[in-house]
Amino acid sequence: MNKRMKKKWSRIEKLENKVARLTAKNILLTDALRNHANNIIDLDDIVWVPT
Repeated sequence: MNKRMKKKWSRIEKLENKVARLTAKNILLTDALRNHANNIIDLDDIVWVPT
């Protein structure tokens, strides 16, 4: 493999790693948001006053 191709593969690998990190971060944020929404719903059940 020539130098130019090695450079391209290195760039591709870096981008793949970045995608993997962002995907993992996205999953964590989604879970946190879902937990937060569940907590808000739970609070709503506690505080809700019928009118």
